[in-house]
Amino acid sequence: MNVNLKSLVARLNDVTRNALEGAAGLCLSRTNYDVEVEHILAKILEQDDTDLHKIAAVWNHGSVVRSWLNELAERAFEKDIELSALRGYVEDSGEGRWTVQEAIDLDVPAPVITLSLLTRLRSRQTDSFSAKVIAALRNEFGGHAVKKT
Repeated sequence: MNVNLKSLVARLNDVTRNALEGAAGLCLSRTNYDVEVEHILAKILEQDDTDLHKIAAVWNHGSVVRSWLNELAERAFEKDIELSALRGYVEDSGEGRWTVQEAIDLDVPAPVITLSLLTRLRSRQTDSFSAKVIAALRNEFGGHAVKKT
């Protein structure tokens, strides 16, 4: 398949084009040459004029990027686009702590779950929108407790 990337990018709306360009810059600055969906989404979230419910709905219903988490995000943003009723505080049951401690004790690298645990702990410091999204998703998929504002 022969795709003219310049033509394709020129057809994107401003929000998407800016996010794609920002994601590419982010990846290059970290010497990562593969722009993934999460890089684009991170840059979209940084923009003030984005409708997160609409993005989740498009990704969930009109894109190859389909997942249960997209469905949950769409549902959470439909309820409250700014997640204003939630604090960016993510509870834990202790399983992540136990797993990370056990990995340390056994000298087994477990970078993904360790970073996940650290991100959860970070959510308890300052209220951030990304922590609100994580709290909303956990509440949607498992009924995990959330702290209200």
